[in-house]
Amino acid sequence: MPSFDWPRDAAPLPIEPLRAPIERLQTLAARHEGVLELIDPLETDEEEAQAGSTAGSAATAGTAGFAGGVAGDPATYLPPALSRIADEFGGISVVGGAAALTIVVDERSDLGPYTILTDPLSFTPLYEGDDVAVVLAIDESGAPGAVFAIGENLALTLVAPDLGEYIGRYADALDLALTGGEEPGSESRTGTSATGTSGTVSAPDAELVAERMEGSFFAPLFEEEGKPVVPLAASAPEGITAPTGTAAIADLRGAPLGSRVEVLEADLPGDPLAIRIAWREGGLVVCVTNS
Repeated sequence: MPSFDWPRDAAPLPIEPLRAPIERLQTLAARHEGVLELIDPLETDEEEAQAGSTAGSAATAGTAGFAGGVAGDPATYLPPALSRIADEFGGISVVGGAAALTIVVDERSDLGPYTILTDPLSFTPLYEGDDVAVVLAIDESGAPGAVFAIGENLALTLVAPDLGEYIGRYADALDLALTGGEEPGSESRTGTSATGTSGTVSAPDAELVAERMEGSFFAPLFEEEGKPVVPLAASAPEGITAPTGTAAIADLRGAPLGSRVEVLEADLPGDPLAIRIAWREGGLVVCVTNS
């Protein structure tokens, strides 16, 4: 059963570069009470988060709270490198928990199909849907890297190079969902405004905002058509030390956002359900093992 003895070599991410999009989300939540709700921040002792002496208790708590998605201690599920961010911002969701951006997670499940791909210490979920997820890659030192969407077929899609860019894109999409704006190529849903004028809804309810976010922001992350596929190679790029048992590697350095790695399409010997992935180079080098 998985435990959460996080690697602790990486320094905590500073919150200053993320402060502008985070404050924007906090402002939206204050302006749209009853539609949006902030996830409580998690006050952590930074020294404790970095101290190896806490690893044993964290592992025990994680083991007890993981299987089947039983709620556990959110501090157990927080990568230490996110401690400064979690001190001020736990995330945000549409009321009812839909279309969320989660930093502080109070539940981790090993039942979703995408969870078979990775060690639970190699990612933290930013969004979970039905059999899909958006995850932040955590490397072997505990450092956060790129953001990936993992679809029902377990393909990886590069969504953002880092957490800051993902939060900014999420904030843009949420603002559009609240105002009735639309991304190019998306369909808008209209209704009656607060003044009774037919047109874009000016006082949206939570259900409508969640529907817009799912349709215009999250669903496109998992689409396959028209997205470039980064091939899996048999050998590691120069300068990359792959983990033991690596059978194939995809190098996304320099690849455009939206690029995909079709993990289960790799022609590897053995049981496909034994395939695992690990990250190098900030998540942009994907190592596929099957041992």
